[in-house]
Amino acid sequence: YAADLQAMRKYTIVSTPSAVFGLVGDTGNTKSPFANIKVRKAIEHAINKEEITKAMGYGFYKTTNQPAPQESWYYSTKVVGYSYNPKKAKELLTQAGYPSGFKTRIIIQTTTAKDVYVAVQNDLAQVGIDAKLEVVAPAAYAEVQTKGWDNALLYYNIPMGIGQDPGQALGNNLSSRGRYFSIMHPAAYEKKLSAAIMELDKKK
Repeated sequence: YAADLQAMRKYTIVSTPSAVFGLVGDTGNTKSPFANIKVRKAIEHAINKEEITKAMGYGFYKTTNQPAPQESWYYSTKVVGYSYNPKKAKELLTQAGYPSGFKTRIIIQTTTAKDVYVAVQNDLAQVGIDAKLEVVAPAAYAEVQTKGWDNALLYYNIPMGIGQDPGQALGNNLSSRGRYFSIMHPAAYEKKLSAAIMELDKKK
């Protein structure tokens, strides 16, 4: 592994961001727990991202609170994000109407690093969310992306190198014309998103 080679002090390891990955719920499904923003915030507080990246990334994974790597020029320092706080997660679940948690699924591909999502599964269990891990073939995963999913957190992997065009990334992944069918697409949001995609000045 790269970390082992680095520890030998004989090699220089050069690394660069290539992708951002995480989980997205079926927020556009009004019957899903994930349609409730308090549930989504609870999920953020429940997952110990720092420990997971430290344990699973061999010293090369980094956490982020947005779909952009920290080294990128379009990473925003204004985004605060959510700290690891299981107590706060439980409080938010209670406020959302799930004092005892709920059952859900985590859908990942066979090509995904399963250990990362086993760790996520364990973190969610600590706040009462019973998440069954479903591992599907790439073809089945692509169908879920484009046709939708129900009461589940879907794994995503967004190519996000330092030079990635943010407009293209927004269009491919967050717009109603993008890959993730079951996410929420409010009309006002779509209008602003379309304007952002068309903007030629990447800094804007």
